[in-house]
Amino acid sequence: MRKPKIVVLGRMCEEPVAGVVWQVLHYLIGLQRLGFEVYYVEWRGNWLPHPIDAAVDAGWPRVMVGTVLRQYGFEGRWICSAEFMGKGCTFGGLPVTELPRLYREAEAVINLTAS
Repeated sequence: MRKPKIVVLGRMCEEPVAGVVWQVLHYLIGLQRLGFEVYYVEWRGNWLPHPIDAAVDAGWPRVMVGTVLRQYGFEGRWICSAEFMGKGCTFGGLPVTELPRLYREAEAVINLTAS
């Protein structure tokens, strides 16, 4: 039997500070422990820090969102838009082409931070 899917919307890439990342992780890990297949989606036109490569904007202290999500087992289940780097640019292991299907199949979409 497949686990029911839940999508969490947040703002970790836009604001990658410990408190924001910690808040989102509470939901991602908690919902996963409750038996859901959890996905993280952040769709922003622009944000300051690079979510994967610390060398980009190295002077700006931040949590590396991609590293954190990989450490907690969400490597293939997250996506952040990166329109500031070019139209259609995204980060994460979840292909943008999968989003319509994911939204259709999700039992719920939780908008965690008014995203």
